[in-house]
Amino acid sequence: MILIGITGVIGSGKTTVAGILKKLNIPVIDADEISRKVTKKDGPAYIEIIKHFGAEILNQDGEINRKKLANIVFNDINKKKLLESIIHPLVQIEREKMIKEICAENPNAIVALDIPLLFEAGLENTVDYIICTYADIDTIYERVKERDNVSKEEFLLRLSNQLPLEEKIKRSHFVIDTRKDLKEIESELKDIIKKIAPNFVIT
Repeated sequence: MILIGITGVIGSGKTTVAGILKKLNIPVIDADEISRKVTKKDGPAYIEIIKHFGAEILNQDGEINRKKLANIVFNDINKKKLLESIIHPLVQIEREKMIKEICAENPNAIVALDIPLLFEAGLENTVDYIICTYADIDTIYERVKERDNVSKEEFLLRLSNQLPLEEKIKRSHFVIDTRKDLKEIESELKDIIKKIAPNFVIT
């Protein structure tokens, strides 16, 4: 089995790359999806988060308002570390479980792990190859603004809580510029797959 880590800063195009890999029949395990799952009202992290951050972060239906929680932790490094200490171990357990399930079906599979905080969480040694997604700062901001309706100040605050993109690029095996046409990105990803797994059949 070959594990590929997909990383990059907020809005740099990780979802685009993950979507193309899925199209190429490469399973993608999304850390953000798992995080949403474990923090839901019936999830294993829910009670612990409410205990530390209070009921004011809840929506009327009792679910955690992720934007409210994000605003708290992005303004307080200690609270950010606390939240990560609650969520990250649970995400890692679920991720490993999913990898084992895929491996049981196909021991020679290529699996992509979409992990925005791959380097920040010290997980770079858990994957065989790392793809970093790239776009210029203005493009990234426009994407995040459209997606999350955040101000430039909020965006820069979120960005400051992540390892600089330049550093992520230096520590990655491959870089994909997501400003390119989707067909061009797909072609680049196919070339990467051929390099790391020459016998893998791309369908």
